Amino acid sequence: MDTGRRKSAPPLPSQPSRRFDPGGGRPGAQKPLPFGAGGLRPVIPRAPDPVRPLAVLLAGLGLAWFPHSSALPLWISLVFGSLLVLRLLLALREMPLPGRKILLLPTILCSGWAIFGFRPFFGGPGAFMLLSTMCILKLYEMNTRRDRTIVVLLGYVIVATRFLTGQSPLTGLWMLLLVALFTFVLVEYADETGGRTAGTNLRIALRMLFYSLPVAALLFVIFPRHGGPLWVLSSNRSAMTGLSEELTPGNITKLSQSDEAAFTATIETGLAEAGVLYWRGPVFDYFDGNTWKSTKKDEPPAAEPVIPKAGEIVQRVSLEPSNQRWLFALDRPLSANSVNYPGRDGTLRSRDRNRKRIDYTAVSSPETGYFPLTREEENRQLALPENLSERVLELAKSFREGGADDNEVLERILKFFKEGGFLYTLAPPEYQGDFIDGFLFGERKGFCGHFAASLGALLRGAGIPARVVTGYLGAEQSPGGNYLLVLQEHAHAWNEAWIAGRGWVRVDPTAVVSPERLTRPIDVAASLESGGIRFGMEGGDYFSGFAGKMRLAFYSFGDWWNSWIVGYDLSRQRELLRSLGAGGASRALLLSISLALLFLWLLAVAVLYAIRERARLDPAERLWRGWVKRLDRRGLGRNPREGPRDFTARVATARPGVSREAGEIGELYSRLRYGKPALDTKVSDLREAIRKFPWKKL
Repeated sequence: MDTGRRKSAPPLPSQPSRRFDPGGGRPGAQKPLPFGAGGLRPVIPRAPDPVRPLAVLLAGLGLAWFPHSSALPLWISLVFGSLLVLRLLLALREMPLPGRKILLLPTILCSGWAIFGFRPFFGGPGAFMLLSTMCILKLYEMNTRRDRTIVVLLGYVIVATRFLTGQSPLTGLWMLLLVALFTFVLVEYADETGGRTAGTNLRIALRMLFYSLPVAALLFVIFPRHGGPLWVLSSNRSAMTGLSEELTPGNITKLSQSDEAAFTATIETGLAEAGVLYWRGPVFDYFDGNTWKSTKKDEPPAAEPVIPKAGEIVQRVSLEPSNQRWLFALDRPLSANSVNYPGRDGTLRSRDRNRKRIDYTAVSSPETGYFPLTREEENRQLALPENLSERVLELAKSFREGGADDNEVLERILKFFKEGGFLYTLAPPEYQGDFIDGFLFGERKGFCGHFAASLGALLRGAGIPARVVTGYLGAEQSPGGNYLLVLQEHAHAWNEAWIAGRGWVRVDPTAVVSPERLTRPIDVAASLESGGIRFGMEGGDYFSGFAGKMRLAFYSFGDWWNSWIVGYDLSRQRELLRSLGAGGASRALLLSISLALLFLWLLAVAVLYAIRERARLDPAERLWRGWVKRLDRRGLGRNPREGPRDFTARVATARPGVSREAGEIGELYSRLRYGKPALDTKVSDLREAIRKFPWKKL
């Protein structure tokens, strides 16, 4: 009884086949591959491990892992490198992979060290080492296409971890190249027959990346952000440089020999009022005889602004990570981002330590007054250590002789430095014991830290409240003048003295001893070689010539990169959306738009791929594939290596009712596709034969 349901067709039997050639059906030595369960799908034996993609994969893993090697013990680097080389040698010599028992020892050793040898484990070198161990040991179990895909995906993850420890544009370029390399490996492994050249597979990989860039950029811009940046640098303090939390005679000297960037600044308004570029940083008001420290280093940002007395200077600053809380701005700062105001010591501070690059807009005024000096502050900034040399105290008091007022005392002290035979040098001697006494009465050779520390002690000894200010002096300026690059070698220390009727007055003893320091950069190499101080050209030549222009372009792009890529957080996203007229978009709407764009992109890629593949097929091939696909849905699967005549012959054997029609279709397609077609053989003949094929007889 007919129940209305079509009975499933019996599987197509396997028959001996002949290798198909353009001449059609000549005997060959190759036998057909066996069919799988039920005869519906062919089972293709696993091909030998291809060496070319494996070699590229191993090279990519080594390159992705190399930047992290400095944070790992040397023996781990040697073990991982040896395992990569050994895996390549096994493939080249076609030797079997070692069993799991052999891999057990390195697995336990590396995993145990990763988990118990690093603290903290999560987010640090230990987690990266465990990930690398999993990936490298998986290379020795890479027997199937699935295994190869897993290893490549682990390679992508290793590449992404690089952005957790370095976020420069060069790091981004390095990661993009490695992503292209691993994508090439995926394409190579997908080419199981090995019929494509390496160049063809590379072009396919690059095309895939090119197609993905637009949607990646759109998703990056509109996907809802959380409160902070997507990528956060490790808080490893050893990787951060900058001014210290205290001033000793040598720390400024060492910092001044570094050409690392401290921050960049763009002067938006008030460049003419800036004058000499003093970038104010931490202020030290406590002196123990050897070190100047701050008693207000943990003070929160001030809640009230300082009233300016002159024109304002607006600066956009991009500050490198320093693991400190202070912010730099031209002296004297009024605010940062209109919410951070300087404390009573004139220092701009953020609420948290700067463990990542931050951008802010600072406002300064050269003639700004500060809060009146309280009695407690006056006592603190007159205090001297008990172990200070008597000679230093007597020298300080001598400047008061004749009842001199504060202004006269200050002039006498500066004259003492100017005419006392002091030498400004990057290579000062190491003063033993009381370095203030040794500097003032000994060789009188020192860097800015020596001069500022000594002047602060003399001012206090003479009864004038004083403190030490550290920061940076000068900058490398672009040809237009408004873009400034401040390097660590610009680090400087100076003083402030409280003069009755004038308030806090900047006093720079270095400018008295070596006035060129105010306008000319230090030539570090020449200074160290000569033992004294050698200066470069006024204004510097850092951004002059072709090399300088390239350097300027590099730093300018770095500022954009850090502001809009690394630092693209919720506030940046809102700022961009407001400029596009979509500032009121909710997070749910942004998420919906992101998912819709992703779906549309995937759909567009699929449609374009289908159109491209269809366009690449000739009409006969399209008709043949459509017919074979319909047969496959009815349980009559075709072996991928089976010729058209062999296939139609097996169809005829399995379904005698369609033997004539199937044979005709196979013959027409073979003539159109491979052989010299007769004059009366046309694509329309094949189309008509397929149209008339008796599907109901299957």
